[in-house]
Amino acid sequence: MSQNRSSKADIVPVVVGFFLIAVAMRLVPHEYNFTAMGALGLFVGYYWSAGIGVLVSLAAMSVSDLVGQWLGIPSMGAYSVALMLTVYVAMALSALVGKVIAAERLQRIPLFCKVPGGAFIATVIFFLVTNFASWLDPQMGYEMSLLGLLQSYWLALPFATNNLVGNLFFSVAFFAAYEGILAPQLKASSQTIES
Repeated sequence: MSQNRSSKADIVPVVVGFFLIAVAMRLVPHEYNFTAMGALGLFVGYYWSAGIGVLVSLAAMSVSDLVGQWLGIPSMGAYSVALMLTVYVAMALSALVGKVIAAERLQRIPLFCKVPGGAFIATVIFFLVTNFASWLDPQMGYEMSLLGLLQSYWLALPFATNNLVGNLFFSVAFFAAYEGILAPQLKASSQTIES
């Protein structure tokens, strides 16, 4: 565990703030897949729990999709149910990655190494899972062969690049903001209350 980890109650406002940032970033114009969703799951999984991280990730995706569809933002809202569920689950898996990098056996690895590593792993999982599902979806038009599967992955590389850059940027921003600014303030305020 991080030296700066606070209680679960202390982190709730931080999670709410990062949740709002993640939702807002999907609603403003951005490059496809350059979002804070993976970073949100990674952060909550690391500092709270994998289960809560999954729920927070699913809620953020749902809220942003509903608002995006209501606002008429292209590519947001309902689409193929199977593919949409796959995207949601693959995004939520970043919370499990957060829990794994928080494990006691990895405590000797500095946070500045674990966070980018976790963001990279979350991106690879999302890429592999969602593009496999795209290949299986008949509406996507891929040939049901190894060549079709490889084509699905090949055509998704630009989206994966954006996803990786977004995951890295927002993960570093969320963890740095928490560890560098918020956690020390929470620790100082809890020590003041105890005195």
